Amino acid sequence: MRRTSALAGPDSPVGRLHLLPPVHVAPETSLVEVARLLREHGVSLAVVDLSEPAVVTERDLVGALAGGRSTTGSAGELATRHPVMVAASMPLAEAVAVMLDHGIRHLLVCDEAGRPIGTFSSREGMRILLRQVDPGLWEPSAGADPAPPADAG
Repeated sequence: MRRTSALAGPDSPVGRLHLLPPVHVAPETSLVEVARLLREHGVSLAVVDLSEPAVVTERDLVGALAGGRSTTGSAGELATRHPVMVAASMPLAEAVAVMLDHGIRHLLVCDEAGRPIGTFSSREGMRILLRQVDPGLWEPSAGADPAPPADAG
């Protein structure tokens, strides 16, 4: 069931907003396969099924490959253990603050038992918060790039 964030506000629990289902990968999954799965599912974070919470993000993949790591490396080798996770009951404004404080773009949202139920993006958080400030301020365009500032150049 797709949840909608259209009527959400700063105090809305993040677990009631538009969460993307977590993509799970085995520790032995190759980095190229992780990248393929992220692209296929349109997400930027994969949960690595280890005994402890772990994730691999697009940013992790780019950093590893730019640093010379082979695409045959595994998700388990690259995974960030003990990633930032939040409870589904956390208010949106707090969740966005957590992302800003940690310099991350996605949160792993967990149920009361600590199991991942989805991922929440900073983009979606900002979209909701901007609608609260001015409903006309954030209107997604049909793929058009914004015009550069007049003084750019």
